[in-house]
Amino acid sequence: MGRPTRIRPRPTRRFRSTACRLRTRICSRRRHPDDVRVADFQDFVPAEDSLIVERLRQAGAIVVGKTNTPEFGAGSQTFNPVFGATLNPHDRTRTCGGSSGGAAVALATGMLPIADGSDMGGSLRNPASFCGIVGMRPSPGRVPVCQLTTAWSTLSVQGPMARSVADVALLLSAIAGPDARSPIAIDQPGSLFSQSLRAQRQGARIAWWTNLGGIPVERRVRDMVNAQRQVFESPRLHRRRGGAGLHRLRRVVFKTLRALAFFIEASSPPESRAIAIWVKETILWEIDRGEAAERQPDIASAKTNTRSCITACVGSWSATSSSCCRQCR
Repeated sequence: MGRPTRIRPRPTRRFRSTACRLRTRICSRRRHPDDVRVADFQDFVPAEDSLIVERLRQAGAIVVGKTNTPEFGAGSQTFNPVFGATLNPHDRTRTCGGSSGGAAVALATGMLPIADGSDMGGSLRNPASFCGIVGMRPSPGRVPVCQLTTAWSTLSVQGPMARSVADVALLLSAIAGPDARSPIAIDQPGSLFSQSLRAQRQGARIAWWTNLGGIPVERRVRDMVNAQRQVFESPRLHRRRGGAGLHRLRRVVFKTLRALAFFIEASSPPESRAIAIWVKETILWEIDRGEAAERQPDIASAKTNTRSCITACVGSWSATSSSCCRQCR
């Protein structure tokens, strides 16, 4: 893991001309075609910047280009018919993960100090783990997304990637913060993350999951993470084991809502044009499942079980649980 980038933050120009790159599905209207790695879109240039691009430029970052992703950012491997496969920088016989695999490789090889990504089911965390860098999935609304087809969706988020925790915090300080165009935006400024990482976290509460209700975790990854538990076992921190009640999360909730998201996105131009011409089978499979869920009670079951999973997550934290219940009513 690399050393933190030596950047001295300023109130409005945090990056002082630091180079960054954009994940392919982040829209940038200045000479960065948004081909979403589908041949039919290879010359398409967005008409406007995404909010994350607006904020990066305002903070002084220089966007140098876009990195590779799977088609439409769908999948945990990074390959597509336009640019082919992105390989793991540590072992080219292995995958770099996805869908933000190009960003992770660019960071791991020292091409760039910071990069963005998005995450529905691990697209920030999976490539970061495979390539030995840092990726963080923020809470929904922490980094507002204004161009979503479903404005209230909390399934996918955008977030920071870097070679160090300090650089991740620095990038998050620039891209986080409320925006009136996003109805789920968290009303806290990004400057919250520019504070010292060595600050005392008295009373902070940490939930420690081992398998998220049955989701498989690579043994070596689990062993390495568990070896760091003593860092959080402090009188100043409160750690609780989590995961109970989440057995429905993957089977009932996530797979159904993910398929529905693909179906809704495919029904909205200009995506529908490209999908009808050339897209991989796994995306078509997701769209078909989403269309079927729209006509059947699967979606109602998924929504109901979403609430059950949330309750299970926060049930052991009385203060957090009360706060969540007040917001959800």
